[in-house]
Amino acid sequence: MTKIVVDAMGSDNYPTPDVEGAVMAAREYGVEIILTGDAAKIQPVLDSATEGSGANLPIRVVHAPEMLTMHDKGEDLVMKARHKEAQNSMAVGLDLVKSGQADAFVTMGNSGAIMVTSLFRLGRIRGVDRPGLAGPFPTMTGICTVLDIGVNPDCTPENLLQFGIMGSVYAERVRGIKNPR
Repeated sequence: MTKIVVDAMGSDNYPTPDVEGAVMAAREYGVEIILTGDAAKIQPVLDSATEGSGANLPIRVVHAPEMLTMHDKGEDLVMKARHKEAQNSMAVGLDLVKSGQADAFVTMGNSGAIMVTSLFRLGRIRGVDRPGLAGPFPTMTGICTVLDIGVNPDCTPENLLQFGIMGSVYAERVRGIKNPR
């Protein structure tokens, strides 16, 4: 069974939409969900969202007492993300992925925070200067993958080339598009 970590403290109205979305995913797609964040805030929402069926759903909470917010920026953000013992919901979730206890991580949080935290927790592919965030973009002929969707404010031509290569590989291997361009 696929295990997905959901940062339950990521959205502006955390943890309600994060937890309710995770419950929907567990019900509809049969995936195991691991919610990271403040357990005291998450558990009541989870109990309410799973009323009557909670015992049958593969959802658990991993307590992470700290959180990165939309207001964390610059050096302060880097320090919070880089700290090896960081216990924020993003760091705890990414550590679960890195250790093989989960397959994927989802957050609705600060895109800069997830990029920085991912760099420190997961590293990057050799030869890639910086990661880019990818997102679907609807067009008249279908869906196209756009990379980078805003987490890198200033890019070099080399960064743009790397984004193109990563986007092409993603489109081919994940989306099944032969010869993406």
